Amino acid sequence: MNINPSRRDFMKVAGATGLAVSFANNGFSFELNRLPLQEIENPMRRLKPFRAPKRPVQEAVPGFLWIDAGQFDSYGGWELDTFFTDLAAASGYLLANRFIGPPVDDAVTTVNIPESGRWHLWVRARNWLPEHSPGQFKVLVNGKESDHVFGAAASDQWVWESGGAYELSGGKTELRLQDLTGHLSRVSSLILTRDETYRPPQDRDAMLQERARLSGISLLPADRGNFDVVVVGGGPAGVPAAIAAARNGCRVALIHDRPVLGGNASLELMVPPNGAARHETFDRETGIIEEIRCEGCIHSPRKDHGKVSYAMEFVVANEPNITLFLNENADKVTTTGNKIRSVESHNTLTGERSVYRGETFIDCTGDGWIGYYAGADYRFGREARSEFNEAFAPEEADKKTMSGTLSNGATKDGYFYYVVERKKPVEFSLPKWGVKIPNPERFMDKRKGESAFNIGASWFEYPGDVDDLYGQEEARDYLYRIVAGIWGFFKNHWADKEKAANFELLDIPTKLGMRETRRLVGDHILNQNEVENAELFEDRVAYAGWTLDVHHPDGVMGYERFTAYKRVPVNHIPYRSLYSKNINNLLFAGRNGSFSAIALGAVRVEVTCSSMGQAAGTAAALCKKHDCAPREIYKRHLKELQQQLLKDDQYIIGMVNEDPEDRALVATANASGSMRPETGPENVNNGIARPFEGKPNCWESRPLSEGPQWVEVELPKPEKINAVYLAFDTGLSQRWMKMATPEIEGLVKSYAVSCFDGSEWHTVAADRKNYQRRVICRFQGLETKKIRVLVEQTYGAPTAKIYEIRAYNESA
Repeated sequence: MNINPSRRDFMKVAGATGLAVSFANNGFSFELNRLPLQEIENPMRRLKPFRAPKRPVQEAVPGFLWIDAGQFDSYGGWELDTFFTDLAAASGYLLANRFIGPPVDDAVTTVNIPESGRWHLWVRARNWLPEHSPGQFKVLVNGKESDHVFGAAASDQWVWESGGAYELSGGKTELRLQDLTGHLSRVSSLILTRDETYRPPQDRDAMLQERARLSGISLLPADRGNFDVVVVGGGPAGVPAAIAAARNGCRVALIHDRPVLGGNASLELMVPPNGAARHETFDRETGIIEEIRCEGCIHSPRKDHGKVSYAMEFVVANEPNITLFLNENADKVTTTGNKIRSVESHNTLTGERSVYRGETFIDCTGDGWIGYYAGADYRFGREARSEFNEAFAPEEADKKTMSGTLSNGATKDGYFYYVVERKKPVEFSLPKWGVKIPNPERFMDKRKGESAFNIGASWFEYPGDVDDLYGQEEARDYLYRIVAGIWGFFKNHWADKEKAANFELLDIPTKLGMRETRRLVGDHILNQNEVENAELFEDRVAYAGWTLDVHHPDGVMGYERFTAYKRVPVNHIPYRSLYSKNINNLLFAGRNGSFSAIALGAVRVEVTCSSMGQAAGTAAALCKKHDCAPREIYKRHLKELQQQLLKDDQYIIGMVNEDPEDRALVATANASGSMRPETGPENVNNGIARPFEGKPNCWESRPLSEGPQWVEVELPKPEKINAVYLAFDTGLSQRWMKMATPEIEGLVKSYAVSCFDGSEWHTVAADRKNYQRRVICRFQGLETKKIRVLVEQTYGAPTAKIYEIRAYNESA
């Protein structure tokens, strides 16, 4: 992996030398190269504390000093929020959040006053709820308190407020932000000026221009280069998309607007990864997302959902074809006709701009921003029932979407909010700005409160007509009020309120995890009936198995939790739902794919999104290979796409390995012995690498207590082989989110791969601490007739299982 040089303060990049594990046998050697774990920075370090890189405050224009709040020397108890820099906030800002207790500690910085005299203070702040002005603060200049209270303006928008005038001596001056409430006070920037007639521009775009003028930031984008594939969004869909494209020969830019990878599943939000394995036996998704799961179980110091960020960064760091750009919010697209030429971004911490040119683009933003900026067709809200004859759709189309949910995985033990149990009852009075739950006597009719009152719940939601696309900051604030109201309900109105009597709410999260906004339109829009009937699309490239789960648009203002909640069979996602109908070089993956609002309920969860991402990234690589647009992959290269996905361990239901380059596919399989007739060696090259329709599709050895066990494939004639692909057992019947380690008992831990050249065996690969399902052993080419896998140890099971052996002579 390469890294944007300007972002080296957020990720340490390993040097060119990897961690080489070398083996030799009969003069034949091979290496397994990986970056040392200690060379990859712990992503939690970028979140505790999360802060902007220091930039000296300078007098770029005589008589003016621009100070971004993120540039303060110490944040105190304030935290840096950069979630909404592409919206009204326009830049990162400091946020004071302490629901219970005294206001947060002061943020403090020192600036150098170039000239003694009278300086006028302006502060950009927001009163997020003018009816009550919950978030108020003052500014102290050299210890002198401003007369003005910020965060109490009549407007609910970001505005510049005058903080008065101060006689300042040349030299160092201390500025201090003094929170008064703890209830989401916020400040983005301050200006000190000698010009008493000066008034900062209130308009967002004009403000950005003024920021550049007064701080010396250039708004000319830095050229980050030309890429084969540009992936925007580093969440569950975007990371596998980038990895798939890179591994299939593309130079990839991965652009992400947060400091860590993972999206909703990241350290920041920690929404539990889910997919098809929630209900169905042996249906957990494989491929890149299974590799990420196994890496997280090994390399993450966390055993909760936060391991996703660690794992994704570890895998990305080991991909030399990926250049990762963190804290970059893509906000502009340049097109020629119906083709994207470049994407521009602003850095959420510094405001500096970058441009990335590419051939194929993949929108994994979740909100479809790249498609939107490019002019792609899209949908927002629910389709009318008549369009697809969907039973769960409304009679008339509307603009309602599923609510987001607040979470704060990186900083608190809580998930939806943070409560503690005390030794005696704790009273709670709902603040005036909190939302009162309507008809509390009916509120819990269809909701579960036993676990919700002490950890929160996914049904902590605002109504579906809240604008959480362009008004995400406002949506977050409204949900903050709702969560306070729900806590007030549990403490004072719940029928079982005695269960919550000793609990105290300490913190409400401020990070908004989204479920649904814009959906881009492809050549096919997946609908409810196709999900329920498990339509067997010819162009299927991934599958889903989550419940058809559409949250009710009334949120907590109504009594129903769901518009639709129905268990559906494992169903299929067509490739035509992953590329744009009208932008020639645009693919997409994740919740902004081409689905109806109802069908989205079944395909929106993270692990399913990851499978879409791998499919989109693989398709992008084929676009490069064949010099064509994504639609042409469907028309002319569909089978190649599907076979490549199977080779890369992404299962496509009902499809088998037909790769003509796989020499093991025509081989004869033999073994030292098998546990049962149905688990014989012939399963390792039968074309199916997982249990399916009641058949094990694996070789299961005799007990290892009898000695090491082996299975081999004998080719029809000697051929040159330089790569062997293996698939082991990582327990595909278990849910992704429930697995703290990859080391299920049946996983092969210690194995060796050997090739027979006609006179002797050569060990070409070995691993004594394997923890992956898909293992690729690459080595110097060797003319061979037989390939043998010797198993010495599992993680506890008496027998070993191998689902697949492939053999290739791959080109460099």
